Order: sequence, then structure tokens, then C-alpha cells
Amino acid sequence: MQNNTSFSTPIALPIMVGATGLDLFKSWNHLSISELPMFVVGFITSFVVALMAVVTFVKWISKIGLIPFALYRFVLAIAFYIFVLY
Repeated sequence: MQNNTSFSTPIALPIMVGATGLDLFKSWNHLSISELPMFVVGFITSFVVALMAVVTFVKWISKIGLIPFALYRFVLAIAFYIFVLY
């Protein structure tokens, strides 16, 4: 049986591309050609880092499952809740 991470990760790609395109379209008047190199470097860097993170996470989930990740998220949520309250 194939795990859900292998299915849900590619499904999110069109949503992320659409959100980026919409943001770029809304900001088009504020951009100049001199900023293009900065955007290209930022895009390539973020793409490579995100790809490495997704591949690492999918491999990790396939080896040990979602239980440790869920526990980590619960601990993080409790810590954040305590931080906000106090």
C-alpha cells in the first residue's frame, strides 16, 4: 500500500504554483527589471531547498511512520500555547 505522502505532495504543487503566480501578478507594477537576478537566485535556491526537504521528509515518513511527527507537532503546539499564555 502506498502511503499518503507520496500522493499528497505532488497534489500540492499546482496550488503552490498558482499562489505564486497570483502574487507575482498582483505585484507586477512594483517590480523592475533590475530585481530580476535577485528573484531568479531566490527562486532557484528556494526550489532546491524545498525539494530536498520534501524528499527527505517523504523518505523519513516511509521509514518510521507519522507517529513521531505527530508527537513532535503536539509538543510544539503545547510549547507555543504555553508561550502565548505566559
